[in-house]
Amino acid sequence: VNGVNDTPVAVGTISDQDDNDSDSVSVDMSGYFADPDAGATLTYTASGLPPGLSIDLDTGIISGTLDSSASAGGPYLVQVTAEDENGASLTRSFTWNVSNPGPVAGDDDFDTVLESGVVVVGNAVVSNDSDPDGDTLTASLPVGMGTPHDFNGTIKDAVAGSQGGHFAIDANGDVTFDPGTDFDDLKGGESRQTTFSYLLSDTDGATTTATVTLTVTSTNLPPEADSGKITVSVGSRGGRLGLEAPSDPDGDPLTIQVSRLPKVGTLRLPNGKPVVLGQFLTSRQLERLVYDAPANYRSRKPVIFRYLVSDGREIAEAKVRIKIVKTCQVSWGAKGNGGMMSLPQSFKKHSKA
Repeated sequence: VNGVNDTPVAVGTISDQDDNDSDSVSVDMSGYFADPDAGATLTYTASGLPPGLSIDLDTGIISGTLDSSASAGGPYLVQVTAEDENGASLTRSFTWNVSNPGPVAGDDDFDTVLESGVVVVGNAVVSNDSDPDGDTLTASLPVGMGTPHDFNGTIKDAVAGSQGGHFAIDANGDVTFDPGTDFDDLKGGESRQTTFSYLLSDTDGATTTATVTLTVTSTNLPPEADSGKITVSVGSRGGRLGLEAPSDPDGDPLTIQVSRLPKVGTLRLPNGKPVVLGQFLTSRQLERLVYDAPANYRSRKPVIFRYLVSDGREIAEAKVRIKIVKTCQVSWGAKGNGGMMSLPQSFKKHSKA
């Protein structure tokens, strides 16, 4: 005015800016400055901008994409200077707040077969966890929750599952599970679910939690044990039970235990020693068991021998029904005077239990 260069003047109030990491922004600053001199041209500079942003010298527009970790350095005091062609300038300030959006974690469902033992059941991060601003994600157990656990020779921090087993989670999200003995009660085809929660963190420290649900299914097949029926004579000795050795479809090692003895008579081992209740037998001993019948048994009811076969998970029960009858005598010769013969044991019949 009147030949004197005037300094640019402020227009309105510059509001503070609020954005998130990785946001794309465009803010026009030219409207907050004016020059009283007609036809004057302003140029714009800025200092203190969040990383990823810049100002256009001619238009005064601040634009760009905020760095994914811009929030770590904020808040930012931004100063914008408008200068005319004669060097007169005005600087105005405002605050630019940048926030870190937290990660998003989805719950996961995995399945495992009990007989697999210690196994990596899946990855909890890759499929359904994300971060809005693209930060690297890290999985862990909640702070203070993990205790060392031996996963087949590898020690990891672990937590107990809600319904059994132990869980560990690696930083990349791999979930390791150890059923231990907590699911040994499951029979073949049965399942049970167990859960744990993990912490998901982004590069800038934001966290959230999610839950992993694991369905544990047993495919164990029970052992097979031989049952049977035999008939022996009153007072007879050494009647073979004729049992076959038990077997297991999965090849599991088996134990054999006597659970019931005949009420009368004596069940003997091959070496002649009596069998006692609760005794553990080898397969060979079971196959060679013999029975001595009492001499004065008059009941028509059979006596029962029972035994249990276990594979460590499931138990098969088998039995032998022993029918005790009077000695069957057969005569031969004219008018039966040729002699007589006793049949101490008449038949055997077997089935698998």
